[in-house]
Amino acid sequence: MLPRYSKIPRANSSRRYARRRPARELCLIHTAWILAPLLLLPFAAPVGAAGAMQASVITPRAVGCDGGLVHDDGTWESGLFVPTMVQRFAPAAEGSTLDSVCICWNHPPTGPDQIDYDLVVLAADGPGGEPGTELDRFPVSASGVSTTRTFFHHDLSALDVEAPAAPFYLGVDTNWSSSEAFLCSDLNGPSTQPVYTRGTGDWKEESSVTALGIRAELAGDGPPSPPGSPVLDNNYPDFRFWVRITAQQPILGTHEPNCIDETVCFSGAIAGRSEVFVRIVGPKPNGMLWPTMVKFTTSQVEVWIEQISTGQRQYYLLDGASPGFDELPGLFDREGFSP
Repeated sequence: MLPRYSKIPRANSSRRYARRRPARELCLIHTAWILAPLLLLPFAAPVGAAGAMQASVITPRAVGCDGGLVHDDGTWESGLFVPTMVQRFAPAAEGSTLDSVCICWNHPPTGPDQIDYDLVVLAADGPGGEPGTELDRFPVSASGVSTTRTFFHHDLSALDVEAPAAPFYLGVDTNWSSSEAFLCSDLNGPSTQPVYTRGTGDWKEESSVTALGIRAELAGDGPPSPPGSPVLDNNYPDFRFWVRITAQQPILGTHEPNCIDETVCFSGAIAGRSEVFVRIVGPKPNGMLWPTMVKFTTSQVEVWIEQISTGQRQYYLLDGASPGFDELPGLFDREGFSP
């Protein structure tokens, strides 16, 4: 079982959430050390796979779990229908719960307004890591399905559904005899997490589909979900970034494309004035990629970095100034990501 994410306080109050590892080390960087280089649907009760539960009707939301576990790039090139369709997700932090699931549907011109299906959670313990043991199943409905591709938000927060601390699959089991609706499909997004479908036979990997319209939000003692849409930067095509700067009010960091080499820069209240700088360095001698962050603001800064190919996400918190503390610490993470 993977260890849980925990808040690890460090000297000068810079900290991050990290999976506890023996001899894990986060290192502080004083800004002055690197300044010169830089300036160059509620349910009745939870049931298992063998149980039964009344379906709930869910209407569309404008935002579809945008701040949670997202593999798609937000655009859809196709729609897919096979009775069972699932997407693989990276392990959740131990102790996390599945707070909500969002499914993107549309239907053909003659399709029904309301569709019924099951949300399913499967372990990745089948042959070769394909879907295996069924962990949970929840009958649900979506109302207001149309020809427009739309996310439908299913609230699981009242059910205390444990999110697997190992790779898992999340998806839908329709039990439809014909295509009442199509699951939104991304054919050219960045994800490398596999998609599987099953009709009446064995599981089949859909190699032409990079992501399905399946997203999830987690809750628990892990790090907060990132805010808003991620930032992509050509310096690091396998990563995406989020930054939030909090003084009196939180401000989402704005990506500044005109930046120094191999650095992702973010401005805060004043556009064009970068205040947060992020690099990913390596592989270093320990074989890992080291995220490195500094800030030129006295406000609190939060940074989320996600490796697209693995789905692994790290969260870092750089505290704001406090009475008697006159430094702007940064940090680097010796065990941030595998290459």
